[in-house]
Amino acid sequence: MACHPIPGLLLVAALMLSACVSAPEEAGQGAAAELAAPAAPGVPEVAAPVAVGEASQEPHGGRAEPSLPGSSVPLIALTPATELMPATEQTPAAEQTPAAAPTPAAAMAPATELAPASERTSVTESAPGTGGPAAAPSSTGEQVGGAALEPLAGASAARAPVAEEGGGAALAIETKDGLSMAYSLMGEGRPIVLIHGWCGNGAQWAGAATALARSYRVVVVDLVGHGASAGQARAKWSVEAYGDDVARLLESEGLQGAVLVGHSMGGPVALEAAVRASDRVAAIVGVESLHRLAGESDPARMAPYVTRFKDNFPAAMGEFTSALLREESPPEVKARILADSTACEPSMAVALVEYFGTYDPKPAARFIDIPVRCINAQATPTDVEGNRALLSSFDVELFGETGHWPHLEAPRRFEAVLEGLLAELLQAPEPGVEALVQVLAPVIRCEDLAATADFYTERLRFGTVERAPGEAPEAPGTITLSRDGTMVVLQSLAGLREDLPEVSLRPGRAILRLEVSSLSAELAAVGEALRVVVPERRLASGARQVVIEDPAGSLLILRQAREQP
Repeated sequence: MACHPIPGLLLVAALMLSACVSAPEEAGQGAAAELAAPAAPGVPEVAAPVAVGEASQEPHGGRAEPSLPGSSVPLIALTPATELMPATEQTPAAEQTPAAAPTPAAAMAPATELAPASERTSVTESAPGTGGPAAAPSSTGEQVGGAALEPLAGASAARAPVAEEGGGAALAIETKDGLSMAYSLMGEGRPIVLIHGWCGNGAQWAGAATALARSYRVVVVDLVGHGASAGQARAKWSVEAYGDDVARLLESEGLQGAVLVGHSMGGPVALEAAVRASDRVAAIVGVESLHRLAGESDPARMAPYVTRFKDNFPAAMGEFTSALLREESPPEVKARILADSTACEPSMAVALVEYFGTYDPKPAARFIDIPVRCINAQATPTDVEGNRALLSSFDVELFGETGHWPHLEAPRRFEAVLEGLLAELLQAPEPGVEALVQVLAPVIRCEDLAATADFYTERLRFGTVERAPGEAPEAPGTITLSRDGTMVVLQSLAGLREDLPEVSLRPGRAILRLEVSSLSAELAAVGEALRVVVPERRLASGARQVVIEDPAGSLLILRQAREQP
């Protein structure tokens, strides 16, 4: 595939929504000063029509073929913004007439029709121009998609109601630094937490929240400085701080087995929240996010972009939103996104732009061991293999005919795809099957790596996995073992503590299942020194099972199939 240069402003727009940056390289000089930047981790590389700019600039005729990771792109100068459409002038919901009628919610594709994970790189097909949801109030405390967000019974007393203009009420928790993060709840069932992106707000999840609330307990957050949480100053704006805020929300509400759904910057926020509340998060779904997790940050190269946003914030925002929307996107959706973005406090927005040049998602990605999926635009390059090197369970659903806001640009299709993913990630055990956690690629975090490795190799007869010629060497502080097709990664906590100094780490509690030919022989090899969590028992199927704890505190389920008569 040939590489196509795209305007650097489009790249920095992507940087700000993805919150992940890799080191740029110098490019040639033109009439205007030009810089070059390769694809950044999580950056959607797109070329789109620039809606604001001088007539002398050559417009782009549509979304060009994405550049390959590592290609350089020139920077164009910001130009004055055209007159912005105020939020009050957005087209009312009743008057919206999308080019192609969206599929009714009742006709959503069932989970059984979703392509299996191995086929996830196929593109979701549909007619372009699918209409977006009605513009929702900027406060999640009023309504989401026309349905009031009512506080649920039994919620933690640690949260506080916040009076909202217009008669609604949102909940709020106090953050670690004494600020307030607003959120709303609706529905019952497994918890789904919806996290918006940079300069967005929780109300942008309107349609998805309403659809999901039929089956799940939906939590919609307004990150500090956004939406109903606006008007607050933070000593340091960072993804890590936002992750801590979301983790505190999970703790306050007592949520277990939650799926964190993060749009753009919300994806890295979900990663950081999962690190801080690993026992409460079951999976992560990124939406136009987590495109490329590998890469190095370079704050010095972000300085020109920071300056441009400081000089003319409305103009920069105008080009920013236009860069990541398709020409065919519904006009009311374009106006909505532009109004939301320009309504944000410039000092906060610019501080986050500057911070994005320093953020590295690799430590968080290496720490978590839960399924991670993405719903990313077809035109956006996603480094699947590179991401899987850090997150073995990573997969992506490519979403066609939308820009950077698929949940607003094609809400019905998006809701169907998201519900299918959630059904897969949260599927219940079949009747008669043991309700035991099965980890796709267990990561056992160890205080004593050598002792844990000895236990697996000597007592459980695991073997060390040999690296293939030319394959990247194993990361320091990790040992990969295998037995009968079961892979186990032992990871020392020492390196993670250096990567995540602000997080209190403890050994993981992975659950590993071993189907053995002789339970008695396995127990004899293990010895009697280890703690037995569940003594030997005979299951309804006739199989025999025992659960023990390994030196790292993880559980080993040894199971022998039903004995032959």
